[in-house]
Amino acid sequence: MRVRGGRSLAGLFFLAIAYGCYSSVAPVPKIDPGDIDSGSSSSGIPVDSGCAPRKPWEGPGVTGVLPNGGDTAYVLSGDRYFVAQFDVSGDAGDPTLGNVLAWRESGMIKDLWNDAPNALGGFIYDDPGVTAVYISKTNGAQVIINRFRRWVRAGDQWPVVGSVTDDWIFNDAGPPIFPEEGGTEPWQGDGVSATYFGPNGATFTVISQNRGWTRKTSDPDPKNWTWNDAGFALADTAPFSTAPAVGGQRPFEGKGVTTAYYVGAKLFVISVDKLWAYNGTAWVSSGLLSSMQGWSSAPSANCSP
Repeated sequence: MRVRGGRSLAGLFFLAIAYGCYSSVAPVPKIDPGDIDSGSSSSGIPVDSGCAPRKPWEGPGVTGVLPNGGDTAYVLSGDRYFVAQFDVSGDAGDPTLGNVLAWRESGMIKDLWNDAPNALGGFIYDDPGVTAVYISKTNGAQVIINRFRRWVRAGDQWPVVGSVTDDWIFNDAGPPIFPEEGGTEPWQGDGVSATYFGPNGATFTVISQNRGWTRKTSDPDPKNWTWNDAGFALADTAPFSTAPAVGGQRPFEGKGVTTAYYVGAKLFVISVDKLWAYNGTAWVSSGLLSSMQGWSSAPSANCSP
């Protein structure tokens, strides 16, 4: 695979990435089965139960961008996947950095990862499908999340499956309870909808639609990583608070942030079918994915026969 400018997507996408393979020494929080099995709410991310062909921004929209080597990544949409080639050359000020250059293939996640084991009673592709992704900071493994369930993929193996709480609670410390809406953790309700590391891997952010939590990850020993004392509302927090409206909606409105990722030092935020790009000082582009260069030529993903 050609790499533009001699730089790889794996080295730029999700510049750092979470410590994905340790177990918590704290009790795993109980997640009410009534919450996890109740199906999608009106504010959730539904997966089309039919077999109509679907573009990445249709149905649940884009719910993950996961590097898979070189300058390509899986673009995930609930229960479907697409493989795209990205421009990874230049710095955050380069207007083409992070653009989609070409599309390689598309299909169903149940076919792509048909060997993925059951995790806490569900599979990766079960409703609502993939809701967040990242790459392990310590070993480069892919981490895939379905609301609160988590799979770690290393090569062609699945060494770890379980809950996000296995990683995110350590030494009896985890994401604080969000103070509003009765108090919530990122894995509750509609669950985790985006995860990303800041440049140089100093911070790790978890988003659940319109709420966020940040973990300090600069210490060389992951056992010393700590969460900030409070969650935050995206509408009140930079840079999200200054994002322009696209079709009358900002990233934290509607179904909220459905994925976010860095290419180099440029942050990309997607809410279903809308994209915003932030270069570290300003939002430099935004619009509907269906009309953006590169994205507009995306193929459809069909149901398996």
